[in-house]
Amino acid sequence: MCCLTDIGKEKIISNSHRNSMVADSNEDAAERLRISEKLISELNETWEEKLQKAEQIRKERSVADYMVSLHFSIVRLLVGKLTINFGINY
Repeated sequence: MCCLTDIGKEKIISNSHRNSMVADSNEDAAERLRISEKLISELNETWEEKLQKAEQIRKERSVADYMVSLHFSIVRLLVGKLTINFGINY
């Protein structure tokens, strides 16, 4: 067809909207599948594997806490040196 009527345009818009909805539903289905597969893999883990993961997470958090503490200690040290060098008293 060389010329589209208003009805034809609505049909084209409707088809593109439907294609968009199909793409969205495909993305949603893929996301639900990914979540389901993750849940199944977690259910199949042994208690030992779960304990190892928990211990690893605990160690990582402990290191992160230490690094934050170290950062604040360094900042306090540097601020203290700056106040001494410039004669600023707080």
